[in-house]
Amino acid sequence: MAATIIIACGNGVATSHVVGEFLRAWCKQEKLQATIREVELSQLQEALEGADAYVSLVKSSMHPHIPVINGLAFLGAPGKRVELARLRAIITACMHR
Repeated sequence: MAATIIIACGNGVATSHVVGEFLRAWCKQEKLQATIREVELSQLQEALEGADAYVSLVKSSMHPHIPVINGLAFLGAPGKRVELARLRAIITACMHR
């Protein structure tokens, strides 16, 4: 089963689209099955229902019931390898359920 990954940023969806395209290419290269959706913050709460992970591009006080991945790491901030490893573990677990 494919994992559902939600990405949201604070200003429209341009930044989340960039991260989404990066993650789609990475999943394809790594043969990982994931549905990746970019949403506006106003749609976030609803989009998180049924999602397996949330890639956050903004600082937020919201603490969803699912793992939160630091999306800034995919835009040059430190931690890219760590966040990709966390995301791989989540997607792999979903593929095996």
